[in-house]
Amino acid sequence: MRLYVEQRRLTILGIDLSDLLAYDQLPMVHCDPFDRLLVAQAKTLGGRIVSADQKLRGYDLDVVW
Repeated sequence: MRLYVEQRRLTILGIDLSDLLAYDQLPMVHCDPFDRLLVAQAKTLGGRIVSADQKLRGYDLDVVW
C-alpha cells in the first residue's frame, strides 16, 4: 500500500476537528454523509473534488469532471 501511495504521489488525509466543523456548516445539498465530508475537507483545505456526481456542484466548490 505504501508503495502504491508513493508512486502516485498521493496524500492520505485524516479527519480533524476543522473538517467536522465545516461538515456541520454545509447546507443539505447532498444526503450522503461521506460525500459531504469530502466536500468539507476540500473546503477546509482549499482543494477541489474530482467526481461525476452532479449534486456536488451545489456547493461553493471546484468540482472537476
